[in-house]
Amino acid sequence: MNMVGSRTDTPVLEVARINVWKNRHWILRNVSLTVPRSSVVVLVGPNGSGKTTFLRSLAGVLMSLDGWETSGRLSFGFSRADEFSKSYFGQVLRPVEEMTVAEFLALASDLDRRRTAEGPEGPLFMTKHLRVRDALGVEELKNVGLSQLSGGQWQRVRLAQCLSKDAQVCILDEPDAFLDVYWRSVLKGLIEARRRAGDLVVLSVHRPAEWAGCATHWVGLDGGEVKFVEAGADSFPAVMMERLFLGKSLDSSEGVD
Repeated sequence: MNMVGSRTDTPVLEVARINVWKNRHWILRNVSLTVPRSSVVVLVGPNGSGKTTFLRSLAGVLMSLDGWETSGRLSFGFSRADEFSKSYFGQVLRPVEEMTVAEFLALASDLDRRRTAEGPEGPLFMTKHLRVRDALGVEELKNVGLSQLSGGQWQRVRLAQCLSKDAQVCILDEPDAFLDVYWRSVLKGLIEARRRAGDLVVLSVHRPAEWAGCATHWVGLDGGEVKFVEAGADSFPAVMMERLFLGKSLDSSEGVD
Protein backbone atom coordinates (compact mmCIF):
# COMPACT_ATOMS: atom_id res chain seq x y z
CA MET A 1 0.00 0.00 0.00
CA ASN A 2 2.00 2.92 -1.32
CA MET A 3 0.80 5.97 0.59
CA VAL A 4 3.31 8.44 -0.85
CA GLY A 5 4.20 9.15 -4.47
CA SER A 6 7.69 8.46 -5.81
CA ARG A 7 10.30 11.16 -5.30
CA THR A 8 13.35 12.23 -7.22
CA ASP A 9 14.67 14.39 -4.36
CA THR A 10 15.19 11.56 -1.89
CA PRO A 11 17.57 12.19 1.01
CA VAL A 12 20.90 10.72 2.02
CA LEU A 13 21.73 10.89 5.71
CA GLU A 14 25.31 11.81 6.60
CA VAL A 15 26.30 12.13 10.26
CA ALA A 16 29.95 13.04 10.92
CA ARG A 17 31.34 12.93 14.47
CA ILE A 18 28.24 14.25 16.20
CA ASN A 19 28.79 15.07 19.88
CA VAL A 20 26.08 16.09 22.32
CA TRP A 21 26.58 17.08 25.94
CA LYS A 22 24.69 18.88 28.68
CA ASN A 23 26.27 20.48 31.73
CA ARG A 24 29.60 18.83 30.86
CA HIS A 25 27.97 15.42 30.74
CA TRP A 26 28.38 13.53 27.46
CA ILE A 27 25.21 12.11 25.93
CA LEU A 28 26.54 11.26 22.44
CA ARG A 29 30.18 10.93 21.49
CA ASN A 30 31.68 10.80 17.97
CA VAL A 31 28.58 9.36 16.32
CA SER A 32 29.09 8.88 12.58
CA LEU A 33 26.73 7.27 10.09
CA THR A 34 26.03 7.33 6.36
CA VAL A 35 22.74 5.93 5.06
CA PRO A 36 21.58 5.82 1.41
CA ARG A 37 18.22 7.00 0.20
CA SER A 38 15.09 4.86 0.62
CA SER A 39 16.21 3.45 3.97
CA VAL A 40 14.61 2.37 7.24
CA VAL A 41 17.17 2.80 10.02
CA VAL A 42 16.32 1.08 13.32
CA LEU A 43 18.15 2.25 16.45
CA VAL A 44 18.62 -0.26 19.26
CA GLY A 45 20.25 -0.01 22.65
CA PRO A 46 19.58 -0.21 26.40
CA ASN A 47 17.99 2.55 28.47
CA GLY A 48 20.16 5.65 28.51
CA SER A 49 22.15 4.62 25.44
CA GLY A 50 21.43 7.88 23.60
CA LYS A 51 18.69 6.81 21.16
CA THR A 52 16.26 9.61 21.99
CA THR A 53 19.01 12.23 22.02
CA PHE A 54 20.24 11.04 18.61
CA LEU A 55 16.72 11.22 17.15
CA ARG A 56 16.21 14.68 18.63
CA SER A 57 19.50 15.76 17.06
CA LEU A 58 18.32 14.56 13.65
CA ALA A 59 15.01 16.38 14.11
CA GLY A 60 16.69 19.61 15.21
CA VAL A 61 14.82 19.60 18.52
CA LEU A 62 17.92 20.03 20.70
CA MET A 63 18.57 23.46 19.20
CA SER A 64 15.59 24.84 21.14
CA LEU A 65 16.51 23.32 24.51
CA ASP A 66 18.52 25.24 27.11
CA GLY A 67 21.81 23.84 28.33
CA TRP A 68 22.46 21.47 25.44
CA GLU A 69 25.58 21.77 23.27
CA THR A 70 26.36 19.98 20.04
CA SER A 71 29.21 19.67 17.57
CA GLY A 72 29.83 17.79 14.34
CA ARG A 73 28.14 17.78 10.94
CA LEU A 74 24.68 16.57 9.98
CA SER A 75 23.35 16.54 6.40
CA PHE A 76 20.33 15.08 4.65
CA GLY A 77 21.80 15.43 1.16
CA PHE A 78 20.12 18.71 0.22
CA SER A 79 21.97 21.91 -0.53
CA ARG A 80 19.43 24.05 1.34
CA ALA A 81 17.36 23.30 4.45
CA ASP A 82 14.16 24.55 2.77
CA GLU A 83 14.43 21.96 -0.01
CA PHE A 84 12.96 19.21 2.15
CA SER A 85 10.85 18.69 5.25
CA LYS A 86 11.10 16.46 8.32
CA SER A 87 8.39 14.88 10.43
CA TYR A 88 9.22 14.09 14.07
CA PHE A 89 7.38 11.73 16.41
CA GLY A 90 8.58 12.10 19.99
CA GLN A 91 7.56 10.40 23.22
CA VAL A 92 4.43 12.04 24.66
CA LEU A 93 2.61 9.97 27.26
CA ARG A 94 -0.60 11.99 27.50
CA PRO A 95 -2.15 14.94 25.62
CA VAL A 96 -1.76 18.37 27.17
CA GLU A 97 -4.58 20.10 25.30
CA GLU A 98 -8.31 19.45 25.62
CA MET A 99 -9.64 19.05 22.09
CA THR A 100 -11.16 16.37 19.92
CA VAL A 101 -9.15 14.05 17.69
CA ALA A 102 -10.52 15.83 14.61
CA GLU A 103 -9.39 19.23 15.94
CA PHE A 104 -5.95 17.88 16.78
CA LEU A 105 -5.45 16.39 13.33
CA ALA A 106 -6.78 19.53 11.63
CA LEU A 107 -4.29 21.72 13.46
CA ALA A 108 -1.43 19.36 12.71
CA SER A 109 -2.18 19.11 8.99
CA ASP A 110 -3.03 22.76 8.35
CA LEU A 111 0.45 23.80 7.20
CA ASP A 112 0.78 20.87 4.78
CA ARG A 113 -2.69 21.56 3.41
CA ARG A 114 -1.86 25.21 2.70
CA ARG A 115 1.43 24.24 1.09
CA THR A 116 -0.05 21.68 -1.32
CA ALA A 117 -3.70 22.57 -1.92
CA GLU A 118 -3.03 25.20 -4.61
CA GLY A 119 -0.45 23.17 -6.53
CA PRO A 120 -0.85 20.16 -8.81
CA GLU A 121 -0.03 17.83 -5.90
CA GLY A 122 -2.78 19.23 -3.66
CA PRO A 123 -5.59 16.74 -4.33
CA LEU A 124 -3.08 13.86 -4.36
CA PHE A 125 -1.70 14.93 -1.01
CA MET A 126 -5.14 15.01 0.59
CA THR A 127 -5.79 11.49 -0.69
CA LYS A 128 -2.57 10.27 0.94
CA HIS A 129 -3.47 12.12 4.13
CA LEU A 130 -6.84 10.40 4.40
CA ARG A 131 -5.38 6.99 3.55
CA VAL A 132 -2.96 7.18 6.45
CA ARG A 133 -5.76 8.18 8.81
CA ASP A 134 -7.91 5.35 7.53
CA ALA A 135 -5.10 2.79 7.86
CA LEU A 136 -4.57 3.76 11.52
CA GLY A 137 -8.30 3.69 12.29
CA VAL A 138 -8.54 7.23 13.65
CA GLU A 139 -11.58 8.41 11.70
CA GLU A 140 -13.86 6.54 14.09
CA LEU A 141 -12.26 8.50 16.94
CA LYS A 142 -12.63 11.96 15.39
CA ASN A 143 -15.27 13.21 17.87
CA VAL A 144 -13.54 11.77 20.96
CA GLY A 145 -11.68 14.12 23.30
CA LEU A 146 -7.94 13.53 23.54
CA SER A 147 -8.13 13.00 27.30
CA GLN A 148 -10.60 10.14 26.76
CA LEU A 149 -8.27 8.13 24.52
CA SER A 150 -6.50 5.01 25.71
CA GLY A 151 -2.72 4.85 25.44
CA GLY A 152 -2.90 2.87 22.19
CA GLN A 153 -5.51 5.18 20.66
CA TRP A 154 -3.47 8.29 21.53
CA GLN A 155 -0.42 6.65 19.96
CA ARG A 156 -2.34 5.94 16.73
CA VAL A 157 -3.71 9.49 16.56
CA ARG A 158 -0.22 10.92 16.96
CA LEU A 159 1.14 8.52 14.31
CA ALA A 160 -1.63 9.60 11.93
CA GLN A 161 -0.60 13.22 12.51
CA CYS A 162 3.08 12.45 11.85
CA LEU A 163 2.90 9.95 8.99
CA SER A 164 0.31 11.88 6.96
CA LYS A 165 2.75 14.77 6.52
CA ASP A 166 4.40 15.08 3.13
CA ALA A 167 7.92 14.84 4.56
CA GLN A 168 10.98 13.26 2.97
CA VAL A 169 12.48 12.41 6.38
CA CYS A 170 10.49 10.70 9.17
CA ILE A 171 12.06 10.50 12.64
CA LEU A 172 10.16 8.30 15.09
CA ASP A 173 10.96 7.67 18.76
CA GLU A 174 9.37 4.37 19.88
CA PRO A 175 6.33 4.55 17.57
CA ASP A 176 5.41 0.93 18.38
CA ALA A 177 4.88 1.63 22.10
CA PHE A 178 1.32 0.93 23.36
CA LEU A 179 0.34 -0.77 20.08
CA ASP A 180 -0.91 -4.35 19.89
CA VAL A 181 0.35 -6.80 17.27
CA TYR A 182 -2.23 -5.73 14.66
CA TRP A 183 -1.44 -2.02 14.85
CA ARG A 184 2.28 -2.72 14.91
CA SER A 185 1.81 -4.57 11.62
CA VAL A 186 -0.08 -1.58 10.19
CA LEU A 187 2.70 0.74 11.34
CA LYS A 188 5.35 -1.38 9.62
CA GLY A 189 3.30 -1.32 6.42
CA LEU A 190 3.11 2.47 6.46
CA ILE A 191 6.84 2.79 7.07
CA GLU A 192 7.64 0.29 4.33
CA ALA A 193 5.46 2.35 1.97
CA ARG A 194 7.50 5.42 2.83
CA ARG A 195 10.74 3.58 2.09
CA ARG A 196 9.46 2.39 -1.30
CA ALA A 197 8.51 5.97 -2.13
CA GLY A 198 12.09 7.12 -1.51
CA ASP A 199 11.70 8.57 1.98
CA LEU A 200 14.17 8.11 4.81
CA VAL A 201 12.82 6.74 8.10
CA VAL A 202 14.91 6.64 11.29
CA LEU A 203 13.30 5.12 14.39
CA SER A 204 13.84 3.47 17.74
CA VAL A 205 11.59 0.54 18.65
CA HIS A 206 10.46 -1.57 21.62
CA ARG A 207 10.55 -4.96 19.85
CA PRO A 208 13.52 -4.94 17.47
CA ALA A 209 13.15 -8.56 16.34
CA GLU A 210 9.78 -7.72 14.79
CA TRP A 211 11.46 -5.27 12.42
CA ALA A 212 13.61 -7.86 10.66
CA GLY A 213 12.61 -7.73 7.01
CA CYS A 214 11.60 -4.05 7.25
CA ALA A 215 14.82 -2.48 8.55
CA THR A 216 17.46 -1.76 5.93
CA HIS A 217 19.99 -0.71 8.59
CA TRP A 218 20.48 -1.51 12.29
CA VAL A 219 22.41 0.90 14.50
CA GLY A 220 23.43 -0.24 17.99
CA LEU A 221 24.02 2.48 20.59
CA ASP A 222 25.42 2.11 24.08
CA GLY A 223 26.87 4.76 26.36
CA GLY A 224 26.25 7.37 23.68
CA GLU A 225 28.50 5.61 21.16
CA VAL A 226 27.78 3.57 18.04
CA LYS A 227 28.67 -0.07 18.73
CA PHE A 228 27.62 -1.53 15.38
CA VAL A 229 25.97 -0.70 12.05
CA GLU A 230 24.44 -3.66 10.24
CA ALA A 231 22.90 -3.38 6.76
CA GLY A 232 20.36 -5.81 5.33
CA ALA A 233 16.58 -5.98 5.49
CA ASP A 234 16.58 -9.78 5.80
CA SER A 235 19.02 -10.02 8.68
CA PHE A 236 18.58 -9.47 12.41
CA PRO A 237 21.92 -8.83 14.15
CA ALA A 238 21.23 -11.29 16.96
CA VAL A 239 24.84 -11.83 18.04
CA MET A 240 25.57 -8.11 18.17
CA MET A 241 22.31 -7.49 20.01
CA GLU A 242 23.14 -10.10 22.63
CA ARG A 243 26.49 -8.44 23.25
CA LEU A 244 24.85 -5.04 23.42
CA PHE A 245 22.33 -6.20 25.99
CA LEU A 246 24.80 -8.41 27.90
CA GLY A 247 23.12 -11.65 26.92
CA LYS A 248 19.59 -10.47 27.61
CA SER A 249 17.05 -12.61 25.74
CA LEU A 250 15.38 -10.70 22.91
CA ASP A 251 12.24 -11.95 21.26
CA SER A 252 9.19 -10.38 19.66
CA SER A 253 7.26 -10.46 22.94
CA GLU A 254 9.82 -8.52 24.98
CA GLY A 255 10.03 -4.74 24.84
CA VAL A 256 13.37 -2.95 24.62
CA ASP A 257 13.68 0.76 25.30
